Amino acid sequence: MLPRSDYEIRDDWFAAGMKGSGTKTLVIDKAFVPEHRIQKAKDMMEGKSAGFGLYPDSKIFYTPYRPYFAVGFATVSLGIAERMLEVFREKTKNRVRAYTGASVGAATPALMRLAESTHQVAAARAFLEKTWQDHAEHGARKEYPSRETLAFWRTNQAYAVKMCIQAVDRLYEAAGGTAWFESNELQRLWRDSHMTGAHAYTDYDVCAQILGRELMGLEPDPSMV
Repeated sequence: MLPRSDYEIRDDWFAAGMKGSGTKTLVIDKAFVPEHRIQKAKDMMEGKSAGFGLYPDSKIFYTPYRPYFAVGFATVSLGIAERMLEVFREKTKNRVRAYTGASVGAATPALMRLAESTHQVAAARAFLEKTWQDHAEHGARKEYPSRETLAFWRTNQAYAVKMCIQAVDRLYEAAGGTAWFESNELQRLWRDSHMTGAHAYTDYDVCAQILGRELMGLEPDPSMV
């Protein structure tokens, strides 16, 4: 933890997606960080941090911080996917094929893609809500989760993000050439969606290994957090 005077914010977030997130680089040069400002991530996962217990009436402080952060981040992907359903439906309803004049919105492929993506996004929302509820219930009891429960919390959100991206891709593939125009909201949603899967916490290749090791009774790999 650093005072504002000890770091510089480098304005370098020129990315293909999620441009409004304000994700910039912090530059720290020759700053001394005293021991009392350093907290181990492991301690913050187990209720052993220096500030633990300062707010006994706040349930959120009695749960590991990583899963809360991860689920909160994953909801961005969910919001993008839910908006994709709306925009695809609006734009496809009156869309006609350029060379034949056929109605795309009444065609079977568009209907099937919209239906499956709608189910998938609903499943992602239900999965995130159930995981969040588990967090809240543990916090209310001031009970830290078992290692297996923690592995699920850490990885559930990444699978929800994976489902959201798949749902967005399914629709974007059938959105036509005009969807690639920079003025079309569909292409922005597609870019933003894929960006949510690029975060370290939503990398499902990592999350699948974390959960797989736990399910097989193996010790956690410290290179995967």
